[in-house]
Amino acid sequence: MALESFATAQAAIRATDEDIRAIVDANSLRSEIQHGDVLARLTSNRDFHNRIFKASYNARLVSMIRKHTQYYFSYKFAHLISVSESTLFQTEHDYITAAIQSRAPLLAEKHARAHIASTYDVYSRFYSLL
Repeated sequence: MALESFATAQAAIRATDEDIRAIVDANSLRSEIQHGDVLARLTSNRDFHNRIFKASYNARLVSMIRKHTQYYFSYKFAHLISVSESTLFQTEHDYITAAIQSRAPLLAEKHARAHIASTYDVYSRFYSLL
């Protein structure tokens, strides 16, 4: 949780205007995806987070995130996410995007932590079903 949220805070500080536009664009495109299009949700989620990580300009941190976290959810897991959970995740992405746009690192980090926590809650429910 700490690694991803720190990368998000770093993005709010270090992102170029082009990086911010790319994050905003990724979030905007993601917001138009229908809940039932699971593959598009997975792909767009990966793209959104990767753009934030890139904008942190901290290769070492991004390397640690990739080695120690699971934010690439499986297709099987994505099928179990409800419409309300999908909506919540998108709202959290909106908050993260707005904080990065505002160059508010503490707020970006706060929203990233909340997003990771809510995602983890759903993810842990998924694994309890196995």
